[in-house]
Amino acid sequence: MAFDFALMLTFPHLARNFDPLNPVLALGPTVVILTVVLALTFSWLNKKITYLTKGIDQVAAGNFATHLDEQKSGPLSASYQNFNQMTDQLAKTATLRDDFINQFSHEFRTPIASIQGFADLMQERELPKKERQAYLALISKEAHRLTNLSTNVLTLTTLESQTILNNQTSFDLTEQVRQTVILLWPQLEEHKLNVDLTLAPATAFGNADLLNQVWVNLINNAINFTPDGGHQTIKIERHDDQIAVSVNNDGPPDLTH
Repeated sequence: MAFDFALMLTFPHLARNFDPLNPVLALGPTVVILTVVLALTFSWLNKKITYLTKGIDQVAAGNFATHLDEQKSGPLSASYQNFNQMTDQLAKTATLRDDFINQFSHEFRTPIASIQGFADLMQERELPKKERQAYLALISKEAHRLTNLSTNVLTLTTLESQTILNNQTSFDLTEQVRQTVILLWPQLEEHKLNVDLTLAPATAFGNADLLNQVWVNLINNAINFTPDGGHQTIKIERHDDQIAVSVNNDGPPDLTH
C-alpha cells in the first residue's frame, strides 16, 4: 500500500503581518546569515593571528628555530613567509655569533700560548743575553698582537670592519711567515715536530695583521693534527706574478692546509 505524506507548518501571525515589500523583514534572514558567517570568519582569522603571536613569543624567548606552517597561513601568507625568513636569518646570525666567539677564543689563545712558552723557556734555561733579548722581543710582539686583536674586535662590534680591510700595506711575506714559525716554535718543540722551511723571497700587499693570523691558524692546525715526532713542510713559492704559501704535515690524509 502506497501513501504520500506531507507536513505543513503555518504561522498565522507571521502570515498575517508579513509584507514582502517591507525591507526590514526581507533583510532579516540575510543579516542573521552574515552575522554567523562573520563570526566564524573572525574566529578562524583569530586562530591564525594567535598562531603567529605564539611564534613571535617563542622568538622573543630566544628560540630562533621557530618555523610557522605556511599551509595554515590563510590570508596571512605574506606575514608567515616574512616571519620564517626572519627566523632563518636570526638562526644564521646566532650561528655566526657562536662561530665568532669560538674563533675569537682561538685567536687569543695562540699569542697567549706563545708568550707563556717563551716566558717558561726564559725561566727554565740559562740563556745568553742575545737569545734572551730575542725572546723578549717576541713576547713583546705577541703582546702587541693581543692588543691589535682586541682593537679589531672592538672595531667589528662598532661595525667598522671596513676600516680593517682597507688597512693594506706592502710587507715582507717571507719574513712574516718565518717570524710566525719562530713564535710557534715552543709548540713545535713540545710535539717534537721536524720542520722543513723553504721560503722564497716574496713581498705581499694586504692587511699584514690579518694575514699574519692566517699563517698562525694554518701552522697551529697543522701542529694539532700532526702526530708527535712527525714532519711539517712550510713553503713559499713564486709562480710568475703569483705567490703560493703551503703548510703540509703528516696528519690524516683527508686534512689539508
